Amino acid sequence: MKYKAVLFAPDGDWITDCKGDTKDEVIEAMANLGSRWYFYPIALGIILDKGSLTRETQRLVDVAPNIPRVFVGMSIRTARKWLQSLTKKELHNLVTGG
Repeated sequence: MKYKAVLFAPDGDWITDCKGDTKDEVIEAMANLGSRWYFYPIALGIILDKGSLTRETQRLVDVAPNIPRVFVGMSIRTARKWLQSLTKKELHNLVTGG
């Protein structure tokens, strides 16, 4: 099985990156993004890599350490709606770890 990360912008837009053969490889790649993904600073979770087409109905198989574990098993769409419901301060804290 292969995995990849779902990265979000504060407005809820999302992309995938950080492909790996294991969840640990993807988590390590997420931790080392640096400024590479300035526009998508929220490395939210991990999904199964089913190829180049990823739908927002795909479910998270794991989440980043700073994301509530309750999102494991939820869809990308649900995660997007949660992010869009956060206040600017909550988003800032999520992005900066503060």
